Amino acid sequence: MRAGEWTGAASETLSRAGFESARLDAELLAAHALGISRAQSLAHPELEIPELAMEALLQRRLLGEPM
Repeated sequence: MRAGEWTGAASETLSRAGFESARLDAELLAAHALGISRAQSLAHPELEIPELAMEALLQRRLLGEPM
């Protein structure tokens, strides 16, 4: 999955779960998984990300783990 697509989907999931900073959280999680800065991640939404790792990070955030 591409980073931009995942960020959008994760942002929606976090928003529905009540996270006020859902978009920022999703962007930071994507950047972390890619090992690049948030700015680089935003500049290159076409980058492929490891979905299993991303889902694990998203689940941890949904359980309330701080960013």
